Amino acid sequence: MNKPTLYKTAVILFAIMSIFNIILFLPGLLGSNLTEGIPPFVMVLGAMAGAAGLVAAWGAWQGQKWGIWLTIALCLLNGLSALPGILGGPNNFSRVSATIFVAVSIFVIVVLLLYRPTATQSV
Repeated sequence: MNKPTLYKTAVILFAIMSIFNIILFLPGLLGSNLTEGIPPFVMVLGAMAGAAGLVAAWGAWQGQKWGIWLTIALCLLNGLSALPGILGGPNNFSRVSATIFVAVSIFVIVVLLLYRPTATQSV
């Protein structure tokens, strides 16, 4: 499978974002100060999206349609759930990370939609 560099970059960024979700939100659910002020529902959603994101990134890296579409869906979920944190985050770390999550989510969605395989081509 010969994938364009931009495609590989998008999948790697998504995998890193998924790992960051797990690292950030899982300790937050256990009482870390870093996520203070973030609603528990958002933390649970973020940790679950992070775990599912690693599976989706693997599928997208393999060029599987389910992996690409799951990655797009999770990016949409990540971006939309982070959007309120850009202006309404409880601290600077939350606002900056929310901005990065939204920007990376948009980038990954655009790239995967541009380079998704069709019935006549493979990634």
